[in-house]
Amino acid sequence: MDTINIKKNLHQIWTGDKLPEKYLDLQKSFILNHKDWNYKLWNLDECRVLIKTKYPFFLDIFDNYEHIIQKIDSSRLFILNEYGGLYSDLDIHFFKNIEPLLKGNKACIFESNNQMMKKGANDNIIIDNYIMYNNNSVFFNKICKQMKYFIQKDINKTDILKQKIYYGGGSHFITNFLKINKHDVTVFNCKHFESIKCISDYIDQDHIYGIHFCYRSWIDKGIITV
Repeated sequence: MDTINIKKNLHQIWTGDKLPEKYLDLQKSFILNHKDWNYKLWNLDECRVLIKTKYPFFLDIFDNYEHIIQKIDSSRLFILNEYGGLYSDLDIHFFKNIEPLLKGNKACIFESNNQMMKKGANDNIIIDNYIMYNNNSVFFNKICKQMKYFIQKDINKTDILKQKIYYGGGSHFITNFLKINKHDVTVFNCKHFESIKCISDYIDQDHIYGIHFCYRSWIDKGIITV
């Protein structure tokens, strides 16, 4: 398994014309630590073209999402399935090259480092989608093929808008999918990209690859903003 070559593509998504200044150093932290990787910053128009061209069965859901964050959540899965490599949210600062963590894996996902989310999960593992990796895995292939079914089935389980977003391609969707479709995916502890609130306990330890600043720019005081 260690002979699997790492897929050296990094994908990130931004919805506006210009990346805000607070993200620029975070973006550079990955590029500087991964100088031989290909980098792509996607916009939503490019995401829609990908879905329309390669995954047309999902286009009606994509176009009818109420919030932009739902389009971002679903797009990252299709991007990884189509091109492979690493997806990272823009609010992560990388300390070092992530390749030793990815080596030998077909797919990697991470437990949530959102303490409130974990607290509400009755101690069950919650998978978050702030960083994910794919290298021609069965897991990501199946998640894209079955996403429409799972979203249509689960999104109306709650009337709480934030929960609908989690079920609509976000953390709850991936967590539920993992329960019945483990396949060739490795689940990493969130300690490798610890929340900024907890980083003081770990910053000097070898297992830390970066900080997750958890800006959560899509929500403000419980209100969905994008």
